[in-house]
Amino acid sequence: MSKIHFMFFFIVINVFDIYSQEVSFHKDVLKYGGNIDFYPFEYLDQNNKPKGFVIDLLDAISKKAGVKIEIELKPWHSILNSLQNGSKYDLTSLYYSTTRAKYLEYCLPIILTYDNLFTNSKDLSVENISQLKDKEILVERDGFVSEYLKSNMANINLVEVSTEVEALKLVSSEVYDYAIGNYYSGTANIKRFGLENVHSASFIIAPREYGFAVGKNDSLLCAQINTAISTFKKDGTYDALYKKWFMYDEDAQKYEEYYKWAAITVLLLGFILVLIFFWNRTLKKEVMNKTKALIEAKAETERLSKIKSEFIAQISHEIRTPINILVSGYEFIKEEISKNEDPEDDSKILLDSIKLATKRLVRTIDLIVNFSELKTGTYKANKTTLDIEKDIIDMLMKEFYVELREKELEIKKIVKTTPRRIEADEYSILQIFSNLLDNAIKFTEEGIIKVVIEEIDNKLCVSIKDTGIGIPEEFIPQLFTPFSQEKQGYTREFDGTGLGLSLAYRYCQLNNAELLVNSKVGVGTVFTVAFNA
Repeated sequence: MSKIHFMFFFIVINVFDIYSQEVSFHKDVLKYGGNIDFYPFEYLDQNNKPKGFVIDLLDAISKKAGVKIEIELKPWHSILNSLQNGSKYDLTSLYYSTTRAKYLEYCLPIILTYDNLFTNSKDLSVENISQLKDKEILVERDGFVSEYLKSNMANINLVEVSTEVEALKLVSSEVYDYAIGNYYSGTANIKRFGLENVHSASFIIAPREYGFAVGKNDSLLCAQINTAISTFKKDGTYDALYKKWFMYDEDAQKYEEYYKWAAITVLLLGFILVLIFFWNRTLKKEVMNKTKALIEAKAETERLSKIKSEFIAQISHEIRTPINILVSGYEFIKEEISKNEDPEDDSKILLDSIKLATKRLVRTIDLIVNFSELKTGTYKANKTTLDIEKDIIDMLMKEFYVELREKELEIKKIVKTTPRRIEADEYSILQIFSNLLDNAIKFTEEGIIKVVIEEIDNKLCVSIKDTGIGIPEEFIPQLFTPFSQEKQGYTREFDGTGLGLSLAYRYCQLNNAELLVNSKVGVGTVFTVAFNA
């Protein structure tokens, strides 16, 4: 154990040392290769000079660290080809992808972004790309979205062009009807070139990270870049540059609209003092403007919520990987400790606590990811014929055997009907009864848990009955609301996210089933899943 403690201390000290040092570089000159036309991230202006958010960040790094940075902007497919072939560039900036990570080392991300569908059509009812499988869609050659769509949606007809700007102009001139590109860049270029007939759709495509990257064997340079960016985020440099290049897209447009209508309102109020006749017209106009603002605010909130949900779903596998490593490490360390027969050694108890905490964390992640899939509509049910007793209940009773034994609880299965087969999605059915059994065990300190399978009113019903603490009658209407718990905060007696019953309820709807509850405080609770024929 002392070796493990020493290694942990050594790693922490080294990480702290890297990120606490002054911004400095081990090279006097850095060669940067970037995209010639990726406004507002990086581009060449009318005087053929590099400009943009990334260029300003590089300039700030150069001044802060006293390092010379030579910038070369070329068509992206040319830059990417150089990077793939062991380029002359020390540094670049691009989206993260597993393919690119094979020949580049990514630094910490500098911004979260995503792609969007741009069209000259006023019909914005397209809700996903699959609806356009018979259409030609413009994308940047060798760009991230081109790689992403080729890997994930091979049936889409892609037409590659040199830059995203070229794609937008072709859509504006109605040579093509659709293009896919970065939301921030696309929105900025529409305004930059006055492409008023080009609009963006409302759905999100591939949310992802964007940041600096270095050669595969240059970890030191990556750490130095990370230190510089971290410094800029602390001293306000990053925020100032972000507002300079991106505020036009979100907040600036809102402020511009607000100030415009505020000025109009002042003028109208002045006229009211002279001409009462205009009062009614002004009032109606204000009501319409406020209604429009509320509608736009609601749409923006839904868009941000969708980005958050999709991002959670996308990175879930990144979270599970280190947890799996922890579990594997736990098994190895436990095996080593088991050789120690010292009766006063509490290491085994500590390790068991770590295992329980890890299991709880994995369950929490699964709940969040499952909830995200249901909320964004990305979960796809696969219905098959299931034996509710053998395929679901028996398996879960074995899975919860350890928890039942630890709490000295008895579980009893009662089968009162012969037909036990249903047409349903196996994964979601397992989640329903896993959550119900988990709750029954969690809230029952002594007594028995019964699983009853029976037929009621020509419906196959499965009930989970416990002798636990029960649910107050006034709380039952909120029971299936996401993140809802009877007691909130760090002082509550029982752990949980408040998502389990909400997910069970939604999964029941997915499988044409009803989730019913009957409970009495101090007596117990009965949850019944009734499957409709």
